[in-house]
Amino acid sequence: MQGFPGWDVRFEPEEPQADAVPAPRAAPESAPVEAVPAAPAGRRGLWGRRAASGPKGGAADPKAGAAKAAGPKADAVRAPRRPSPLLLFAALALLAGAVTGQLLVMLLGWGAAYLSRRLSDAVRKFVVLGTPLAALGAAAVWYWGRTAGRWGEPLAEGAPMNEALWAAAPGVLRVAAALTALAVLLLTLRRRAAG
Repeated sequence: MQGFPGWDVRFEPEEPQADAVPAPRAAPESAPVEAVPAAPAGRRGLWGRRAASGPKGGAADPKAGAAKAAGPKADAVRAPRRPSPLLLFAALALLAGAVTGQLLVMLLGWGAAYLSRRLSDAVRKFVVLGTPLAALGAAAVWYWGRTAGRWGEPLAEGAPMNEALWAAAPGVLRVAAALTALAVLLLTLRRRAAG
């Protein structure tokens, strides 16, 4: 590189040596695959895996032997994905906010769910933004119907609809937080089972 003081970069390619021809590799011999007896239906562990054989002589998982024979890549493919800690935190924060009524905790849960990379953009926007907006829209339609006398008990005489909406907003946001937490948990567990 010219023009930069202190930089001296040179590239000198090595010339190939004629006597350094690599020897042909022998075909790898495949080890015979032993038949693994089927494990009896038993209890599964914390993440849905069968318990491996232990000192009490329990049977091993037949898929585990095949995965070991296939290599580490096959083991990574067959292992179920763990749920996203960020999505679990978001669901917990949303449920805590719904129970306590703390708007800041609900906003923290919605923000954590929105920041998760496990959900696609469309799903993230629908679940995190669409659920609260749908709940607030349903409350607005309900109070509009009460004001217009279409259903429910009519609002008090002279009470504007916006005051009724502001009075109902904390309850509506609590319901929206609970519905969002339920949707996030369902998506997390569904993706874990499919993974």
